[in-house]
Amino acid sequence: MALIGGHGRRRTKDADAQSSAIPAAEVPPTDLRSELLNLDFRFGRAALIAELERLTAPPRGRRPLNDREILDPQFESDARALLEGKDPFALAPRAEIVRALSEANPGHNLASTKARLRKYLKENRAAAVLMKVILARGHDYRHGAYIAALRCRVPAEYEVSEAMREVVAVWADQAEAMVSRYRDRLGEPPGTMTLREIETALAAWVPPPPTIADNLSGLSPDPESPLGVLWRMAEGSERPSGGDAEK
Repeated sequence: MALIGGHGRRRTKDADAQSSAIPAAEVPPTDLRSELLNLDFRFGRAALIAELERLTAPPRGRRPLNDREILDPQFESDARALLEGKDPFALAPRAEIVRALSEANPGHNLASTKARLRKYLKENRAAAVLMKVILARGHDYRHGAYIAALRCRVPAEYEVSEAMREVVAVWADQAEAMVSRYRDRLGEPPGTMTLREIETALAAWVPPPPTIADNLSGLSPDPESPLGVLWRMAEGSERPSGGDAEK
C-alpha cells in the first residue's frame, strides 16, 4: 500500500511539473476589425450598419449661432468710434443692432433670436468695447482721445462688472501718469501726439546736468557763514549778467 500511495504522489508531482512548464496563452490585442466582427456576430450586420449610419449622420437643422462671432464686428466699430471721440452707444443703439442682426441671422426663431441678442448686448457690449480700447493701447490715436475713451460714461442699459471698471481705471491712470511725466520733462504734449509717441519721447529724454545750486539745494546755511557766502555766489552765477541782472 505504501508503494501504491507513494507512486500516486510521484505521479501528481510529475503532472504538476509538466503543467507549470506549459506557457500561458497570450490573448491577441483587439483591433477595430475584430471589434466590428464581434458586434456583427452579436447583433447582426443590418443592426450594426444602421447604428453606424445614425452615429455618423450630420446634425439636423441650422448650426447654432455664435453671438460673440456675430457681434464682434460691431464691437470693433464701437471701439474705433470711441477712440475717435464719438459716442458709439448713441451712433448704434441696441435696438437698431438687434433688428439688423436678427434679420440677417434669424436662427430657428426670429423672436427668440432678438431676445437673445438683446440680452447678450446688455451683458457684454460695454465690457467688450472697453477691452478693445485697452488693447489699442493708444498707439494710433490721440492721447487725449484714448484717455477719454477709457473714462467714458457707459449708458445705464449696459452692464459692466466692478472688476472690469477697476481694470479700465488702472489703464486710464497709467496713461494719465505718462502724459504727466511728459509735461514735467518736456512741456505740454501736442494734442495730436499718440500715447506711443509720448512713450517714445520719454524713453529718449535725457535729464539736464545738475547745476551748483541743484547740488546745494538741500542745504540751509547761515547767510553770514562762509558756506552762506559761497551759497550766494553760486546762486549769483546762475543769474543772467549785465543789464538783465540789474533788472
